Amino acid sequence: LGENCPQFLLLVWFTVLTGELTFISAATFIFSLISIITTCLTICLQRKIYFTQDFVYIVLSVKGQCITDNLHNCRTRINGVKRFVSESVLGVNEESTDFEKPMTIVGGVQMAIIISYIHDKANIDPAERYRDLLEDALCDADG
Repeated sequence: LGENCPQFLLLVWFTVLTGELTFISAATFIFSLISIITTCLTICLQRKIYFTQDFVYIVLSVKGQCITDNLHNCRTRINGVKRFVSESVLGVNEESTDFEKPMTIVGGVQMAIIISYIHDKANIDPAERYRDLLEDALCDADG
């Protein structure tokens, strides 16, 4: 917008000053106008997305002797873990989740899961629901 609006105004001024509209002036006029409209639409859409989309940030620490013994395998199987946790445990689309690269901590690994979601007035804070789902999955694995 900062570039195209002044260019558009200068083009109008130049056209009025010369009294003729050449092919190059007309093409520049049309493309500047398209660029201004596209920029305005992009700003409106990004603003709407900003106000309707949010995310939940979950950090899991997985510790144990089996993790430390197989640390390389645990760090390289992130895609399978992402697919399983996203679809089977949390019940969300895999594309809505992002797993950060696991960090090595004392006795295991730490994983961060970022889940994007659209605001829902009936379910204002889905973080609690996701925490309950993860705890249920962990209890089922233990029992």
